Amino acid sequence: MRDFISKRALGVDASGIRKVFDLAARMKDPINLSIGLPDFDVPDQVKDAAIESIRAGHNRYTQTQESPRSASGCARPLQEIGRDVGEFSSPAA
Repeated sequence: MRDFISKRALGVDASGIRKVFDLAARMKDPINLSIGLPDFDVPDQVKDAAIESIRAGHNRYTQTQESPRSASGCARPLQEIGRDVGEFSSPAA
């Protein structure tokens, strides 16, 4: 089969994300934080807030690190249903 792949193509290294996925495949029960695929339904309060934000024109990608205000708004309903959301900065009062 290697005869069908050029020497040049064989010299291309795997991407960083591919290496991370390969590493995770060898681990026991890793936590995948690369994409949002929760193992629970999103609470209605969060769905409603998302719809309201989209209708208000807030529909662009955020920076990688979300604002404390948004993190707090998303975390609160999840905490209310017993999900561990870790620690984050509280929004300024």
